[in-house]
Amino acid sequence: MYWLELLRETEYLKEQEFNDLYQEAKEIMKMLTVSILTTKKSINLQIKH
Repeated sequence: MYWLELLRETEYLKEQEFNDLYQEAKEIMKMLTVSILTTKKSINLQIKH
């Protein structure tokens, strides 16, 4: 996210391009977070059994 903000601040990206990419990045981060949490939960369940 930092790099997208930097590209916007330096006017390398137009505002609309930034908004589109930022939203996509947020969605990817949400998916990765859920995946990591699910994996950790699965590992913890395997250890307990």
